[in-house]
Amino acid sequence: LEDVALVGGNKKRSSCTTLDKITAITLTVLILCAVAGVVTLLAMRTNEHPPEPKQVGEFIYRSEMVEMRDGICLHTQIFTPIANKSANLPFLMIRSPYPNPLDDDRVPKAISMGYKDTTKDGYHYVLQSIRGTMESEGEFVMMRPPQGGDGIDEGTDAYDTIDWLLENVKPNNGRVGLTGMSYLGFTTIQGLINPHPNLVATSAQGPPDSMWKGDDFKHNGILRLSPSFEYSYFMEGPDGEPFNFTHLDVYDFFLEMGPLSNANKLYMHNKFPTWNNLMDRPNYEKYWESIDVIPYVKKLEVPNLLVGGWFDAEDFYGTCKIYEHFETLNSQNNFLIFGPWPHAGWMSSFG
Repeated sequence: LEDVALVGGNKKRSSCTTLDKITAITLTVLILCAVAGVVTLLAMRTNEHPPEPKQVGEFIYRSEMVEMRDGICLHTQIFTPIANKSANLPFLMIRSPYPNPLDDDRVPKAISMGYKDTTKDGYHYVLQSIRGTMESEGEFVMMRPPQGGDGIDEGTDAYDTIDWLLENVKPNNGRVGLTGMSYLGFTTIQGLINPHPNLVATSAQGPPDSMWKGDDFKHNGILRLSPSFEYSYFMEGPDGEPFNFTHLDVYDFFLEMGPLSNANKLYMHNKFPTWNNLMDRPNYEKYWESIDVIPYVKKLEVPNLLVGGWFDAEDFYGTCKIYEHFETLNSQNNFLIFGPWPHAGWMSSFG
């Protein structure tokens, strides 16, 4: 392209708090150092003792593995403006499955370009990789549906992360904003299902609603072949690299490939769950219904700004339908900006 328990209680231990391993390593080091007559323990990095923050461009940067309620840890990068490092700042959080390309100052372009107009206001910027992507643990599930009850999903992960941020990134003013575009708009909407009490504003930009009815993969059930093929490969492939087409004209590539069944025979080898769902579930059925967004959002307690483009070929449908649905829930918390943009065009230099 979130009723949820607070973090705490009995949680499974995972590699982000590998205390048993750390204890063993520490004892070994102590013994070796005692033999040598020198006891120097350096760089013992755990979640309880985070690495010293460092300067990156105009920001203080820290990298953390933040533990979720089921013990899985998510890679979380925090950028605090040096000019405001002693101020009680709010958080602006972005949850993404994608890499974060850097500018010349080693600051993610998501901050220095995508949200550059907000940098003068002063935020702790939080960039988090969702489950199974980049350096985060767990399994990536495309458009992971909300689970409810004791389940985990993008909403519970956002909730648990906010808990952690409020406790571990200080000073702060206790206020959190959540934003993102396209798939990141999807993770933003998930945060609204059972929102954290400290989540005070969101902006879901170009978010999908129904991947069968009108967004990304299918429009009214009609498969968008090239983008669906490419995106499935990119998101669920073993190396996270784009598919290497053998033709300059992708149309010629698909003509040569022949029937769609050849995609698995020649390239996918039944290893890509999203592509398999596209092939095995041509009709609107329980699976597609389960990943629709609107049915899960039954109240709108947090103000949300939707942003969309008239020329968005991917998620025009979702942006319109979500706004329409939110109007029925709470029009006072429902805001919309639409403009003459393609997908994500409002975040580019000309937008």
